Amino acid sequence: MIFAFAVFSAVYNATLPLYLDEAYYWLWSKHLDMGYMDHPFMIALFIKTMTMFGDSVFAIRMVSVFCFSIASVFVYLTAKRAFDDKTAIVALFIFLSSPATSIGFTIASPDSPLVMFWAVGLYFSYRAIFEGKVVDYLLAGSTAGLALSSKYTAILLLAFIGIFLLIRRRKDIFSFKPWLAVLFAILFFAPTIYWNYTHDWLSFAFQFKHGTNESFSIDWGHFFEFFGGLFLVFSPLFFGYFLFLLTRIKEWFYDDKLLYFALSGIFVIAFFLYKGLFLKMQLNWVAPAFIGLSIFTARYLVITGAKKLLTIGLGISLVLSIVVRFPSLVGLKGEQNIHSRLYGYKELSD
Repeated sequence: MIFAFAVFSAVYNATLPLYLDEAYYWLWSKHLDMGYMDHPFMIALFIKTMTMFGDSVFAIRMVSVFCFSIASVFVYLTAKRAFDDKTAIVALFIFLSSPATSIGFTIASPDSPLVMFWAVGLYFSYRAIFEGKVVDYLLAGSTAGLALSSKYTAILLLAFIGIFLLIRRRKDIFSFKPWLAVLFAILFFAPTIYWNYTHDWLSFAFQFKHGTNESFSIDWGHFFEFFGGLFLVFSPLFFGYFLFLLTRIKEWFYDDKLLYFALSGIFVIAFFLYKGLFLKMQLNWVAPAFIGLSIFTARYLVITGAKKLLTIGLGISLVLSIVVRFPSLVGLKGEQNIHSRLYGYKELSD
């Protein structure tokens, strides 16, 4: 199923011109470095790899197809390892059917490798925490470092795991294993740190200012626009169901596995909702949250036997995903039509 989705996305992507940001990242790939003002180097490295045999929209967008395909595989593997085959299949269906994933399979951006390494990191972190093998801690730390070298918001992955350990595995904090993982994360993030050190901390400073409002004046318009958008990109029914499940905290808070996946999504969404009170947030920034939310939501749908809810939810998600890919079918125009944001930049990518 993942393979079929990837093939369809690759063919579909080739029919659309590059987005302005994609052309920008493609230029980065022509001048590889250990960092850039806006983001770390990973997206440039991926584009460079995919375009080794020639530059084309198809090749550049294979970055997004590859990264989200790997992320999808690890959504399945993580859910299967934590629960069972049925939960894994449902989690994969929820993840693949969401509009956020459809967009992710299309646009090549720093979010592409971020989501991939986040999914892999969530898997190995689960194995490390719940199974305790040193090798899993090393792999978890390594993938966290690679995620940080994709986009700085990957720090939320490390933060959520730290919070989980404080809540559920406090004794593990005094073990050498988590700190070994942190060391490996730093090692794999070291090239980006070094680049910032040699460039007056330019990228760190840029992103800090980019995500900070000095006035701290609340803008409810931006907040509710962002909050409402979450229903659309994750699917109205599934996100609404997730919010409903949050009210049943006594059921999942004391279940270590459910808490692990719930917290992985809650922490990211809560962080950006808070930031959204003061600044305009982009919905793609919360994409990593949907990995854990897909697994958490799937598990509840399976254990409650909510087949009708699952069917309706998947139907709504698929309809929205089709609208995202083929907006002209429903007459979307302007900013509501993602295609209108792509056309007009062809000259920049030629």
